Amino acid sequence: MPQGTFRAQANGIDERGDIIGEAVYDGTFRAVTWIRDAPGEHGHEKVYRMVPLPLPPNATSSVGHGIAGTGAVGEVHIDDSPAPRAVKWTTDGQVVDPGVPAGRASSSATRISSNGWIAGRANGDDPDKEIPTPASRWSLS
Repeated sequence: MPQGTFRAQANGIDERGDIIGEAVYDGTFRAVTWIRDAPGEHGHEKVYRMVPLPLPPNATSSVGHGIAGTGAVGEVHIDDSPAPRAVKWTTDGQVVDPGVPAGRASSSATRISSNGWIAGRANGDDPDKEIPTPASRWSLS
């Protein structure tokens, strides 16, 4: 793990063996990937390289939940808000905001399919109310 990493956790793996998760990196929760791209290095069959994913503007933390050949998904917190927002990271490192459905205050992307569909959840605006949390899906293509 890179210097400054306190702890790390894996949350998903794709068909290539790349992993997504989170790490406390430089004092902040950050979505990270472990890319399986260095087989044979250091005398090991598989070596993974941990890469922190970029934060969108005004984001203070992120968590990665799902990964596929089409990108990675998770959630970010903007301006220290307790309400998460779904996010997608493209394979070339761009950050995409799929938005929050109307009438909902927060969202989280938990899985991404090999054809780019994103699954997750969208929550209401009052965390004290027990309202159903509907499943959500997005297509950004």
